[in-house]
Amino acid sequence: NNRPKAHVTSLGSEYGGWAVDDSNFTPHTVIYDVGLGEDTSWDSALIKKYNLQVYGFDPTQKSAMHVGKLYHNSSNFHYTKEGLSTTKEMKIFTKPANPNYVSMREGSHEGEGLGEKIKVPVNTLENWMEKNGHTHIDVLKIDIEGSEYRVLEDWVERDYFPFDQLLVEWHFRFLTKRERHQQLLDALKRKGWHVIHTKNAGQEMSFSRNPLSL
Repeated sequence: NNRPKAHVTSLGSEYGGWAVDDSNFTPHTVIYDVGLGEDTSWDSALIKKYNLQVYGFDPTQKSAMHVGKLYHNSSNFHYTKEGLSTTKEMKIFTKPANPNYVSMREGSHEGEGLGEKIKVPVNTLENWMEKNGHTHIDVLKIDIEGSEYRVLEDWVERDYFPFDQLLVEWHFRFLTKRERHQQLLDALKRKGWHVIHTKNAGQEMSFSRNPLSL
């Protein structure tokens, strides 16, 4: 067996970093980073190390400002001010009460630490890929504050996985039923996804469909 072995490497800061299998990375590798926040150390490390293209998505104003400052001269970073969903529309999001925080949650939520409601544009992965001229993505990372369950359940149902690696920040703390998390993990496993890296007690997981990673 002289096929290349998987090579899992961690890039970026402790907070914003992720682990990926970079064994096949070239300058033609395409990364989609959904939910940028204000720590794009992972994206910057990818660009610096592999000179590849990163497509970043985040509907928050703070993230737009951060990206604008950091990547205004970059030909490797492409930004879209939209959130990920199963439809293209305007959706209500709830901002954090603390103006220093960046993460918004889809839907109208009340409670401690939650602030004003605003409407932001969301879109589908299909539409983004079509707009960017992509039929396939090498790595998709999603950190979308709880919306990952609905989005991934939709993709499982449709068997829609136009990517080789999937990095997810799980927000199971927002779930009313924790079984939903395990059911989704089991469904991904049935679809051929296996975990190649995990951190923060399972809150962040890197999955691959590449059998070399086994």
